[in-house]
Amino acid sequence: MPDRSDIVSFPITLQQEHRLIFTRDVFAPENNALAELLTPREPGGVARAVVFWDAGLAPAFPGIAEKISRWFAARRERVSLEAEPVSLQGGEGVKNDFHQLEQVWSVINASKICRHSFVIAIGGGAVLDMVGFGAATAHRGIPIIRLPPTSLSQADGGLGVKNGVNYF
Repeated sequence: MPDRSDIVSFPITLQQEHRLIFTRDVFAPENNALAELLTPREPGGVARAVVFWDAGLAPAFPGIAEKISRWFAARRERVSLEAEPVSLQGGEGVKNDFHQLEQVWSVINASKICRHSFVIAIGGGAVLDMVGFGAATAHRGIPIIRLPPTSLSQADGGLGVKNGVNYF
């Protein structure tokens, strides 16, 4: 065991911004809350994004994928949806299904998403965790925007910055 005088320590302070934005019907034609977050990384550029959504939302939000596509199309001069919105099976099972994780990786890769692009995840905590993990392991530094649609998913996965899947 080293003598206490052999240890060097110093504090490291990192400045990070964790923004929370509250809105309703984020993909309504007149709602620009998300567009304000999707800032191009290069001057005069277009912000590029992919969207993954929890299939369990379909009964409560009929036509959600089409609504997302229309929202992006109406803002094409500012934001670009690089792939059709991807539906994922929700619930805890999503964190145990590597086929869905591989689907996230494939879409990110095919769309050439990088740290200058965005991954948007809509759904419950399990989907938010898995998509966040997929983004973090597909390409370092990809910004992820979490859109939890219920108060349960807001508390479970919307505020946190954790990501993960279950290997076993």
